[in-house]
Amino acid sequence: MTKLKSSLQSSPAGFTLTEVLSVITILGILSSIVAPGWLSFISRQQLRTANDQVYGAMQTARSNARRDRTTWEVNFREQGHRVQWAVHRADGLPIEWNNLALGVHLDSAETSFRKASDIYRARFNYQGCPVDGIDDECTQTSLRAKGRVTLGHQHLGENRRCVLVSTLLGAIRTDADTSKAKASQQACYRS
Repeated sequence: MTKLKSSLQSSPAGFTLTEVLSVITILGILSSIVAPGWLSFISRQQLRTANDQVYGAMQTARSNARRDRTTWEVNFREQGHRVQWAVHRADGLPIEWNNLALGVHLDSAETSFRKASDIYRARFNYQGCPVDGIDDECTQTSLRAKGRVTLGHQHLGENRRCVLVSTLLGAIRTDADTSKAKASQQACYRS
């Protein structure tokens, strides 16, 4: 019995309080170092995903216009603290609004599509060209039919992403963070 008792006392089980506190302190320090980088990473991913959704919405409107041989439009608005988009026929009203990620916002100073009652609008005619009027032809529209939607994120400061209709034939592309000094009208600016 004494032999069994002495062997139990000589083999310690578990960690000491000092070891546990040391590990907790090290984990706390590491998490405080990693947290800001992680938040930036997540915010950049949300902004990139939102930009891809805007690009997809514009492509959908253009594709639907060509398929149905009628004018379609894509609308963007800020409702509360959420950016929303909708794709619909130009002669109707948006039925279903889709949300972008929370924290993403429209940069109204750098968004250049037509705006009516807090809703930005991009229209595409039956040939896939950007137009102002519902019945406009590709050659009968103004240069204002081209434009861009610029997005930012509340945690990223001046980082911007945008989707542009860059030609009167309806070419749609994305861009990110171009300084104003070296950019043309067809770029995504930093504020």
